[in-house]
Amino acid sequence: STQSTWDWNGARITIGDYGVLDLAYQSAANVTGGGAGMSQVVLTSLQVAGQFLVGSLSLSATTINIAIGGIVSVSGSGCYGNTGYGAGRTGGSAGSGASYGGRGGYGAGGAVSALPFGSIFYAPTAYSPYTDAQMNQINATWGSGGGASSGGVGGRGGGWIQIHSSSAIQLDGEIHADACSNTGGFGACSSNKCATTTCNPTGNSGGGSGGAIVILANQMTGLGNIYSIGGNGIGNGGGGSGGVIIVKYKTGQWNSNQNIAWGGNAGSGSAENGGPGIIYLMSNLFTFRNLRVDNNFRASSLGPSNNPAAAVASGAAAYINPSNPNFKYTFDLIEIYGKGQLMWPIYSDNVSVTTTSLVGDQTSYIHVLPGQLLDVDDVVFYHRLNISVYPIVYSGATWR
Repeated sequence: STQSTWDWNGARITIGDYGVLDLAYQSAANVTGGGAGMSQVVLTSLQVAGQFLVGSLSLSATTINIAIGGIVSVSGSGCYGNTGYGAGRTGGSAGSGASYGGRGGYGAGGAVSALPFGSIFYAPTAYSPYTDAQMNQINATWGSGGGASSGGVGGRGGGWIQIHSSSAIQLDGEIHADACSNTGGFGACSSNKCATTTCNPTGNSGGGSGGAIVILANQMTGLGNIYSIGGNGIGNGGGGSGGVIIVKYKTGQWNSNQNIAWGGNAGSGSAENGGPGIIYLMSNLFTFRNLRVDNNFRASSLGPSNNPAAAVASGAAAYINPSNPNFKYTFDLIEIYGKGQLMWPIYSDNVSVTTTSLVGDQTSYIHVLPGQLLDVDDVVFYHRLNISVYPIVYSGATWR
C-alpha cells in the first residue's frame, strides 16, 4: 500500500532490539512529482529499540520512547530526480543538487539549483495532527530530487515525518529523513525498494535534498539525534541541500547540536556542495526560539560580495522564507557553524531580523541584503566586538 491509516488507538507497540516494522519504506511515489505515500499511525505508546521504516509518517502517540540503537527512518522516500518543489536542474553536462532548507549545489557547467521553499513559521496551537494545508505552511514535505545529467538520473530526496506527543518523547536513538547517497545519515537506497526507478544518482547528476521532520511535544528529552542530510552528487553533479527540522516542546531539554541537516557533498571539485538545511527549535513553553545552521565544513561557492543579486541567484546557502512580505523575524539565538551561510530572500524593503544572540565558529556568513535590518541585542555589551559570525552587509542594508 502506498498510503495507509493505522488507527491503533489504545495500542502499545514495541519494536525490539532486532525487530523491523516496515510501512512502505522507500516505496514508489504515490502522486506525480511527490514521494512515498503517508502512513498515519495513531497509538497510545510507541517504543522503538529496532527499526521503524516508513515511506512518510504522521505519528500521533501519547508517549514515544526511541531507545539507544533505535531508528525511525523515512530516508530515501522523497521525490525522484528532477521532481519536487526544489528539484535540481540540468545545465551543461551535469545536474545540480536539489534544494529544500538550503540551496542545492551547482553542477559543473553552470547548472544552478532552484531556490529553497516553504516557511518554518506556522505555529500550531494544539497537539492534533496537522491538516494538509497546515503541513504546507510549516514546510513539511518530501525532499526534492537532484538534477539529472545527460543519460543519468538525479538522486532521490528524503521523506517527511510529523510526530505529535501529548505527553512525552524520550529520544535516545535516531530519527532520519536523509536523501539517498548521503554521507553521515542512514539508509542505503535499494533498487528493489525503489521499484524500477533508480534512487541513487548516476552519471554526472545531483543529489536529492533532505526531507522534513516536524515534532510537537509536551515534553522532549533524550541524548539522541535527528537527521535530514542532503544527498551527494556524483561525477560533476552538485550536492543536495539539507532538509528542515522543526522541534517544538513545552518542557524538557533538546539541544540544537542534536539536530543535523548538512548538505550533501559535491561529486567533484568542479561542482558545489549542497547548502545547509534549517533547524528551528521552540522550547520553554514555546517561547525560546533557536535557529541553527551547520554545514559540517562543506563549503559553498558563496562568499563576501558587493552584488546582492548575484548572491541571491547562486550559491549554496540556507534560506529563511517569511510567511508574508514585510515579515519581522524574531529569534532568541541564531547559530551558524561549519562554513554554513544564511540569508533572507528579498520580498520587500521592510524586512527585519532581531536576535538576542548571534554565535558561530568564525567560518560562516550571514547575508544582510538591501532593505534589510539585522539587529543583534546581546546582553553582554562587548560580545558584538568579538562576534564569531561574519555579517555581509550589502549597500542599502543595516546592521546594529
